[in-house]
Formats: sequence, C-alpha cells, structure tokens
Amino acid sequence: MFADEFGLSFRDRLATTWAAAGSTPVLRREDKRRGLSCFCGLTTTGKVYTVYFHGSIDGACVVVALRHIRRYVNGPLTLIWDRLSAHRGPEVRAYLKEDREITVVELPAYSPELNPEEYCHGYAKERLRNSTPVDAEELLMNAEREFNRMRRRPKLLMSFFARAGIPLINQSG
Repeated sequence: MFADEFGLSFRDRLATTWAAAGSTPVLRREDKRRGLSCFCGLTTTGKVYTVYFHGSIDGACVVVALRHIRRYVNGPLTLIWDRLSAHRGPEVRAYLKEDREITVVELPAYSPELNPEEYCHGYAKERLRNSTPVDAEELLMNAEREFNRMRRRPKLLMSFFARAGIPLINQSG
C-alpha cells in the first residue's frame, strides 16, 4: 500500500469554468486555509482507503488511520510512504512494534513522483477545484464522493501506478 497525507483547503485555486455569454462566473466559498487533512492509502489491487482529520496530521492521526485500514486489510502489509516526521514519531513507532505484520518502506526524500497515491489524491483535488462547500463537513462529503467515484474506476486507479513508473502485473487472472 502506498500512503500519503494531504490537506483539503477552501483556498485551492479555481479552475476555468463556464457562464452565460457576457456574465462572469462567481463562485463563493469559505475563506479558510485548511478545512481537513486526509490520510490516503492506495493498494496495488486498486483499493483506496481514506481517513479524514480536522487540522494537521501528526503521529497520533497516522496511528488512527493505520488502525482503521487494518480493519479491512488483514495479514502482511508493506506500507510505502514518504519521510514525513509524523511517520517516524513515537506513536507510530510504538504501533509498528505492536503490529509486526506491517513492513515500512520509505521513499527517497523529495520524490513525490514515485508515489502513485500522490496522483490519486491530486486527481481528486483537481475534481474538487470549483466546489463551493460551506463548511468542513460538506468539504469532507465532496472529497469522499470523489474517492468513491475513483473506487468504481479500477483502470483509473491503476493508471496512477503507470504514471509513477510502477509496472503492475495483471492481477485479475
């Protein structure tokens, strides 16, 4: 499983949009920097797991996310992620000692292009650019709607691995 964290903001830049001829489109949104943070895991079998948090993600949030994912993913798990300090905090280290079936592989520093999950959440954020949620709960609903759409498109999810240069063997046969 490739994992990463990202923020969902009310201040993300807007995308080009349409309006009636002669009128400028107006999108009203909250003026908050960050509405939510998300821990997202993408498996090589095309499954996406998301856990949302208010505020920034720290080691305790990472443990909550890992416990959530372990409810659905049993047995050995290779977790591939970046070198975020929250991943190396005492809470995470303690949890990884507790769950010995998780093996952690750290990506090289400053190499987000190697993580297919970066493309996964980038796609979701691109689709959310012109959304106008009134609060963090609506922002969460919009984000989860986008991830649910992606969950129904396995070829799209597999394309994120191809974009990261990770060839996958056809696992359906």
